[in-house]
Formats: sequence, C-alpha cells, structure tokens
Amino acid sequence: MKLLAVVLCVALLAGCNATSKPVNQAYLFIEPDKIPSRALVAQSHFLLSKEAHRLKNFHYEFALLIELADHQYGPAQLAIAKRLLSGHGREYVDGTALEWVLKAVENEHVPAITYLAKWYRYGGYGLKMDLKKSMALYAQAVDLGEPAAATELGYIFLEYWRTDKGYETAKQLLANAAYFGETKALCGLGRVYQESGTLRDIPKAAEYFEISYLQGYKLCAFELGHLHHKITDNYALAHRWYRKAALAGSAEAVNNRGKMFEQGQGVDPDFVVAKSYFEQAAELGNPSSFGNLGRLYELGKGVAQNFEQAIGHYQVGVLRKDAQSMHHLGGLYQTGQGVKQNKEKAMSLFKEAAALGNAFSAFHLGNALKQGEGTEQDTQLALEYYIKSAKLGYAKAYCYAADIVIDQDWRQAKSYYFEGAKQGQGVCAEKLTHYMRVRQEQDLPIITLLISLAHRGVALAHRELGAIYQDGDFGEQIDLEKAQTYYLQAAQQEDDIALNKLGIIYRDGLKVAVDNERALNYFKRSAELGLPDAMHNLGALNLALNQYSKGLVWLLRAAKQNHSESYILLGEYYASQNADGAAQQEAFKWLQRAADDQLPEGMYQLAMLLKKQNSNQLTPEATKWLKAAASSGHIKARSELSDSDVIAEYEK
Repeated sequence: MKLLAVVLCVALLAGCNATSKPVNQAYLFIEPDKIPSRALVAQSHFLLSKEAHRLKNFHYEFALLIELADHQYGPAQLAIAKRLLSGHGREYVDGTALEWVLKAVENEHVPAITYLAKWYRYGGYGLKMDLKKSMALYAQAVDLGEPAAATELGYIFLEYWRTDKGYETAKQLLANAAYFGETKALCGLGRVYQESGTLRDIPKAAEYFEISYLQGYKLCAFELGHLHHKITDNYALAHRWYRKAALAGSAEAVNNRGKMFEQGQGVDPDFVVAKSYFEQAAELGNPSSFGNLGRLYELGKGVAQNFEQAIGHYQVGVLRKDAQSMHHLGGLYQTGQGVKQNKEKAMSLFKEAAALGNAFSAFHLGNALKQGEGTEQDTQLALEYYIKSAKLGYAKAYCYAADIVIDQDWRQAKSYYFEGAKQGQGVCAEKLTHYMRVRQEQDLPIITLLISLAHRGVALAHRELGAIYQDGDFGEQIDLEKAQTYYLQAAQQEDDIALNKLGIIYRDGLKVAVDNERALNYFKRSAELGLPDAMHNLGALNLALNQYSKGLVWLLRAAKQNHSESYILLGEYYASQNADGAAQQEAFKWLQRAADDQLPEGMYQLAMLLKKQNSNQLTPEATKWLKAAASSGHIKARSELSDSDVIAEYEK
C-alpha cells in the first residue's frame, strides 16, 4: 500500500477526469507502454478490489478502495457508496453513501455524477426526489462530454415539462445525444414528435421509434406498441410491438397487452387472459398492473367480484406509488364500496395520485373542491386542479375550468373552451360556440375548428355546424341543405340533438317535403336516447296525427324530465275531455305546473280552465294568471282581460 501511495500522490485527480470522458476510438489501439503508469496502477488495484469482492474478501476489498479513495480516485469513491447502499462496508469506512458519492462528484467523476443525478431523480434510500438537483447534475455531466446525460435530461423534460418550450428543449438535448450514438435518445425524439402540440408528427415519431429499436434500444418497441395502441388504433401492430417489448423485458408492455385483452382491442375481450397478463406484469414489477388486477376484482370481470381482493391489490399498488391504484382505492373510500365511507381518506388518495400525474384524480379533486364534498369548498383550488387534470391529458377538464371562471372572466373561459375543443372535446366546442353566438363574437376560427373536429368524428361538431348553417351564425349564409347534411352526419353517430333537429326539418318541411313518418322516426330515435325535447316533439306530433295513446306516453315521459311545454300539451289534452272529471283534475295539475314554471301559455290555459269550471266567469285566481300571462306579452291573455270587467284594474 505504501508503494501505491507514492505512485498516486502526485496527480490521480487528473487521471480520474480523463478516464471519465468518452474514449476516443484511436486510443483503443494505444501501445501499453504509453499509458501513464499511475493510471495503470490505479486501474489494476481497482480491478483487484472487484475480484476481492467476488471472493467475499471484504476486508481486502475495502483496504484497496479506501487507499484509492484517499487519493481522490473517483471510481473507488463511487464503488464505496454503492457497497454501502447494498449493505456492505459500514464496519470499514466512515460516512454515508451520499457523502461518498459527493466526493466522487467533486472529483468530476462522470459515472458518479450521473449516478447521483439518477438518485435525485427517483429518490430512495433516504434521499428525497429533487428534480432540480438531478437536472443540474445531468447538465454538469453533459458539460463533461457525456451524451447519455443529455439523453436522461431530455427524458426529464419529456416527463415533467410538457409544454411547447419543454418539448423544444427535449428535442435539442436528444438530437445532440443521438448525434453521438445514443440510441435511447432516438426513442426520446420519437416521443417528442408524438406528444408535442407544435412539433407533432406521428409518421416521424414512428420512424424514430423503429430506428432506435433497430439500432439496439429494444425497449423502444414499447413506444411503437403504445403509438399503434393509443394513437393509430392499429391494434395488430400494437400487439406485435408489445410482444417484442415484452421479450426485451418491458413489464409495461405485458401490462398493456392485458389492457388490450380486457378491452377487446384487436382481439376478442378475454378477462381471464387479461388477468394472466396483469399477474405476469406484477411479477415483473410493473406498479400499474396491481391497479388493473384490483379493478378486475372490484368489477367482477373474469373473476368473482371481491372487494377484499381488489383493495389488497390497490394497497400493494399504493405502496409502489402507482397513481392508478391510489385513484381506484380513493374511489372506493369516496363511495363506501367494500370499505367504510371516508371522503377525507378519498381526498388524501386523490391528492397523492394527482401529484403523481393521475389526471382523473386531479379532476375528482376539482369536483370535490367545487362542491365542497369531503373537503372545504374552494373554487380557486378547484380551478387549479381542473387545469392540472387537463394538462395531464384529460382535456374535458378544460370545460369545467371554463365553467368556473365564465362569470368573472369570459376571455379566460373562452381560452379554456377553445383549448379543450382543439383537443377533441365536443362539449367544449359546443359551449364555446353557444357563448360566442350569444355574444355575437367572431374573433376565433369557430368554423375551422368545428370542421377539424368533424373530420375527427366528433358528432357534436357535425351538429353545431348544422345549427350554424341553419341559423346563419358567425357570418355564414343560411344554407338548409348544408345544415341537413351535417345533421345527418351527426345522426349517424346517434347524436340526440341532431336527430331531433332532423325531425323538426321533416315535420316542418324546411327545404324538404313534409314527411311525418321520417319526422316520427328521427324524434323517436332521439327520444330513446333520452332527449326531453324529442320526447315532447314525438308526443306532440303523435297527438296531431290523432295517435293519442302514443302521444300521451311520450308527453308523460317528457313531463317526468320537467319539460314545461309538455305540461301545457298534457293540460290541453285532458281539458278537452269534457265529460271526465278525473281528466279535468289532470288538466288542472299539468297546467298548474306550466303556470308555476312561468310559461305565459300555461298561465293563460290555466286561467281559461278555471274560467270554464266557473261557468265561464273569471275567478280572482283566473284573473291573477291572466294578468301574469298578459304581463309576459301573451296576446290572448290581454284580449281576454280587455273583454272582461277587470280591464280597468289591469291597466291601473
């Protein structure tokens, strides 16, 4: 050891720095006698320490490592840290694993820098996750010439900074790393082109994924599987690439194949096979597989429903920081299924899952905070969680965020509706169109947006385009033929409102011949989907065609949905049944409801019924309703008042 100290004492630090950088290919053929003797001695003793470890001669191993570390030899300092983390060497060295890694980092030993960067990135062994420190260390390694560090730094931006600027930064880092032969960086570039809003190019993403796979990064097969599974819907290719990824050791690929069998994507639904894949993925350490297994037991898919088993799997997933398990377990506590209801516990699990990136938990938190369920009502915090949920991928949350701010900040609400609509949310597009129509605004490309959504198969977009061309909104000329075309496209997707609109077109003969049979068909299809307006229209048309029993059935269904105009038709129908006292009571009941809903026609009809029941003389109650109807502009009510001896009082 004395000889080693003499040899190393002058300049081991410089030697350490040199060995940590990428090796020039020409140096692979350097003559042995041209390598500095101090470097050869250090490397030989370091290799000797590894052999001592293999032989379990830990005393000799640490004697060598400590001697090297005392002379600032970074590889030895990092090795000591790793040994301490594995549970060896505490009796031979002082200090913690972190302290020893930091010594190697101070000596600019690149493997130690990237090791500590990874440690801060994921946390563990008593060290808290710290992305800022992780990124700073990776950046230091990049400055020292380590392409793999640029790759990992690019992946951090991919995971945590999903903004235009974040993706652009990731692209630059990964492109530089790929230039130096980092095949994983090529896979990361594929993700940039797959996920970025401004850089999105799915064919290019698939190309980068495949090149990365062919050049040796076999785990990129998972990205190809995911792309064809979630984006192109080419399930045959998804299964193919997931199989390749599974062979390369991707537990996530095994789990996702289970999801495909569960949902019948590219295969017949088979919950038993899905369960088998989830179990395999769990054995391979995939955290989300526990959430998937728990869900099968919770819902009784492929197994007997068993909340105890479901909760057991969820709890394992929670321990492994699986956001999906947290979300589902939170759902059970929220509803009290299988466990004692505990909304506070549910909120705690949702918060933890949202912090880990679960969009649905963030959305649930937004709802709970908005309504004050299981927590204090806080609309501002609800807004923050809705935006978080939307940015995590649940674009529908943009609509809810807009709903919160619309009364205070229309411009902000409009931007949220627009963003949600751009991401395919028809509900956001519908609300945006409605509110801009009411405000007579045209500053956003509504038509272009709706056409884009229509091309993506969003039924609401077809319907809204139909309404625009029917009414002549946003500067468009009224074009009933074009409106009908869009309504038909929406109707093909069973859009209830579009079906009802088509019924109106054929009932009223708008640019088509009146066709009651078609109108009844469209109204019925819409009514069966649950639209109260369609139930009313179907009932009214049946009554008009003297099909009274059918008409009453649908009007009563609409009335149960609180459709006020159906109250009036029901009241009129029963009032016409002169000889039936029970019918008159029904008439009074329905017209009273219409009047209570402040419908002028309902008020008028109720007054006329009361007058009729009083030998065609106005009662004070009838007069009250006539006045109310007249005040709302009902012409017949005004006429009735003018013909009565109460006109003076009314005018007064």
